Amino acid sequence: LPRTLLKPKFRQVSREAIVAVAPELAPVPLPYIIQSLKTIGPNMMAALSRTTAPAPMSLPRELTVSVKQEYTMESSSTSFDPPPTHLLAVYARADASIATSKVTPRRKVTLFPTHAIVLAAHCAHLPTLRPSKLPQIFRSPERTEDTNITLPIVPLCIPSPSMFPVLQAYLYTKRADHLLGALVPNPAHGPVASASELIRQLAETQPIYTLMRAALRTHELWANAAALGVFDERLWLTISFAWHVLLGAL
Repeated sequence: LPRTLLKPKFRQVSREAIVAVAPELAPVPLPYIIQSLKTIGPNMMAALSRTTAPAPMSLPRELTVSVKQEYTMESSSTSFDPPPTHLLAVYARADASIATSKVTPRRKVTLFPTHAIVLAAHCAHLPTLRPSKLPQIFRSPERTEDTNITLPIVPLCIPSPSMFPVLQAYLYTKRADHLLGALVPNPAHGPVASASELIRQLAETQPIYTLMRAALRTHELWANAAALGVFDERLWLTISFAWHVLLGAL
């Protein structure tokens, strides 16, 4: 295992990519966009959790998904958080042995609903997304009626599709504590005084295979962040800290 996980060379996100998916943000400074997304990100994430996509036999250009409304007891009303704008068809690159095989197995593709502006504002290596024709959704007095919307599908090849939800959750919530909890087991189930104390607790309580699996997940998250060009400082500090304590415990 490498002693450190290096951050790739910095690259600014594309202003053109942001304007392509949100033309109204053309005059808005990038730091303000990032701060605004941090504020509304949890609400946008909630909309993703209420989005259901069917499993198509083949990959179309667009797919109709269902977004469930949320009923609020306090207000006796239903409302939508900002619904997703795209579906990511996430897959991993086939290894060399499969690529040269005469029989090509079916590639596993996982669909993830997402908001294009979140990706465009954080992922410098992501190609410009085509705009979504998503209509505006208004508040409705109906409690149980779901809304069907048609979203464009964007193929996305990354090193580890299984770790994409962890990175996506961080981009929406910016919760470094949740990110660290997804990477490193917490034997104390509470705050840890220092990195050295956490290393000691991990070494004493966690079997080797658990630590190796955690290190593999951390490495996969690092690879995804590097491939997509995510340069959020807290993300990289959390990855570096997780890698340090896991290697120390091993």
